[in-house]
Amino acid sequence: MTDALKKEVQLFTYLVIGYGTLFFLNNALTEALYVVPGAHIVHLPSGLKIFMVMVTGFTGALAIALVGFLWSVLFMFKENYPLTLMLAVVSGLAPWLSVRMLRKKN
Repeated sequence: MTDALKKEVQLFTYLVIGYGTLFFLNNALTEALYVVPGAHIVHLPSGLKIFMVMVTGFTGALAIALVGFLWSVLFMFKENYPLTLMLAVVSGLAPWLSVRMLRKKN
């Protein structure tokens, strides 16, 4: 394994742990504010997603998708794997695409 790949894996691991901790903590603290499962009135990690992807790029988007997948499988939609996978992909892809579109030069 090359040094660059080791650093990327290490960054990914830190991002999953850090974002996962904030995501799980936020969801536990704001559980009473859910409108319906998966829809929040207050959801702090949304802004954090954009920031994380701006700083770390695609690695951050993958970490967001993994945390979203784990959250959905473990707590929200336990047996609905197609929905869980779709939510995870969109959760990671949306901030990544937003950052890419905003960084494009006209």
